[in-house]
Amino acid sequence: MEHSNQIREVLLSSHGIGLVDVYAGPTTVLTGSARIEQVGLEKAEVDRRKVQMDRRQREIARERGVTEAQVAVLRAGLEAKIEELNQEITEETLLDQVNAKSRFNMAALRQADVEPKNHQRSKSN
Repeated sequence: MEHSNQIREVLLSSHGIGLVDVYAGPTTVLTGSARIEQVGLEKAEVDRRKVQMDRRQREIARERGVTEAQVAVLRAGLEAKIEELNQEITEETLLDQVNAKSRFNMAALRQADVEPKNHQRSKSN
């Protein structure tokens, strides 16, 4: 009959005899309560790391929210400046148009472009 040369923990219970895998660590083999304690420690460590990762994910999510809010504020400020500049450009364009029309009207009132060249010379003589 074939057999295993691996170390096993034998459990005797009301259900009969059972074999349980031992805890084989890097330097030792554990059975019984030492195995149960080691398995519990490892599970606690896994749980601790999971909690830590979850906490870090929440921190990053909060940080992302703060960063997005800051970007929104900066974007709104930039949009306000662009709008202000566009308003200044519009006002400047209107002022240029008014000034050009005013110069044209003043020239027309003085008849600057209507008088003959000879007439202008005679006035200056």
